[in-house]
Amino acid sequence: MIVGIDGSEDVVINAEGLGDRVFDIEAGADVTISNLTITGGEADIGGAIDNDGALIVSQSTFIDNSANNGGAIANAGTLTVSQSTFIGNSANIGGDTLTSGGAIDNAGTLTVSQSTFIDNSSDFAGGAIASSGVLTVSESIFIDNSSDVGGGAIAIRGTAEVIESLFINNSAGLVGGAIENAGALTVIDSTFIANSAVEGGAINNYAGPIEDGSYLSGTLEVIDSVFVANSAVEGGAINNYASLLEDGSYLLGTLTIIGSVFENNSAANYGGAIYNEGVATVSESYFKDNWVNDGGGAIANSGVVVISQSIFAGNSASEGGAINNQDGVALVSDSTFVLNSAENGGAINNTGGLEVSDSTFVVNLATGDGGAIVSDSEIALVLLGENVFKKNQPDDIFLA
Repeated sequence: MIVGIDGSEDVVINAEGLGDRVFDIEAGADVTISNLTITGGEADIGGAIDNDGALIVSQSTFIDNSANNGGAIANAGTLTVSQSTFIGNSANIGGDTLTSGGAIDNAGTLTVSQSTFIDNSSDFAGGAIASSGVLTVSESIFIDNSSDVGGGAIAIRGTAEVIESLFINNSAGLVGGAIENAGALTVIDSTFIANSAVEGGAINNYAGPIEDGSYLSGTLEVIDSVFVANSAVEGGAINNYASLLEDGSYLLGTLTIIGSVFENNSAANYGGAIYNEGVATVSESYFKDNWVNDGGGAIANSGVVVISQSIFAGNSASEGGAINNQDGVALVSDSTFVLNSAENGGAINNTGGLEVSDSTFVVNLATGDGGAIVSDSEIALVLLGENVFKKNQPDDIFLA
């Protein structure tokens, strides 16, 4: 056990100029570190700590450590982090190495609770955390972390749970402003505010090839979470990916959203809140004041999406104020559309296959055609059950 002063100030280990990490923990070792501050560590792997054993870190601070992988900590064993702070750590030493995990790189089992990650960065993936192993994050805060490619805060290629955590103003140069997922991720009771990327302002769910030529397909489940003011070119809050393979088949991301709120998210091209190319299910969720310059103020779909028991209010776009179904399949049931607006399709614009059942459309507005729904043909639109249309302008349904 390595314990600093149990008082108002931690022991500070300054490794600047050492040119090496501070601790190497070998396989089979059990180590606990608490009340320490480690700064200035530098190594190829694990700037402050390289762990192959069983390590517990509590009430400690890591500042300005750097490595190719795991700017502060690299873990290939079992690592538990609680009530700790990571500030300004980086995975960006350079060379030909694809750097990952500005604060922590995990290839083992990592549990993080009640911890804070601020201004950590990576040249490649996972500004704060990169994980190819098993990851659980709870009651933690991620602010101003960044990556040049994917996962401004967290990049995932294994299995992960994120619970009751907060992501603010994280960014990625390409995908997943807060989280890039190419594994199996469940997000519960978490909040994402003002994160940004080219694809997936808050979360990108990837399906396709990776650096070694193999393929990964992300599975993402979002439950009881909140997305506010996230932005991207495609998928202001969430982007669900699909890739065309060499044999002509598709590798599809899988997205499930339950009981979540999307408000004031935006995109330049498609999907102010969500852009789906894969397979998506949305239920019991609320979309308010999301917007996009092109198609799908709340949701843009070119894959398969099933939407039920959801509310769309005040969303706006050029095509499909709430939903733009572009050559995809969309099934909508028991949902409400109110005060959405677009040039065409105040609530829904459809150029694919659309089925709407037992839903309500009230006071949606199109400056062109289809106050509630515009569809490219009667064959492409199926209305079932008891749908209600009231005060949509200039008309309820327009068949192009």
